[in-house]
Amino acid sequence: MSKNLAFGFERADIVTPGAIPVYHQIEGAKELELNYEMDTVEVEGDDAIIGYWHHNQKGSFTFKGAVIDLDIYAAVTGNTVDKDAGPPAVDELLFGTPSELQPVELMFRFKQRAKDKGNSTGRDRYVYVYRAICKIKPAGMSKGNPAEVEITGNMLQSTTDEYAEALSEEAFGKQQFIDQ
Repeated sequence: MSKNLAFGFERADIVTPGAIPVYHQIEGAKELELNYEMDTVEVEGDDAIIGYWHHNQKGSFTFKGAVIDLDIYAAVTGNTVDKDAGPPAVDELLFGTPSELQPVELMFRFKQRAKDKGNSTGRDRYVYVYRAICKIKPAGMSKGNPAEVEITGNMLQSTTDEYAEALSEEAFGKQQFIDQ
């Protein structure tokens, strides 16, 4: 059985699934919070709880990054970056558009450094989110503080993985540990 110690947050990618998946790095990875939960109903009988029923699985994540990348904003919102070579060069992206009301489904991969608990072998921990509907919060401005980009996503179950191959059962994603 694999037991691992994990630390840090090394990389985040938007994944284009296929026979050879394409990974588009979201630069400046700072923090990732994953949430997975389900509702539980108590089954009562004979003046006691006789069972529990789990249902309504929900998953979400919040990613925080340090780089304002308009191409990532475009991928999440479905809007288009307009580029004018200038001079001066100008890149611009609208936000708060009607197209954002019909969200794009995205796949993500998040990478964390890890090591085997038993023998300290170096490993990489990958967390895949197969389908997510996301929002991106435009980076704010605060005197003396760096900008922070925040992407929040609600997970949906998928029947395929990053290779577009069928899963054994529907899933929000997977965790994977790979020796270096």
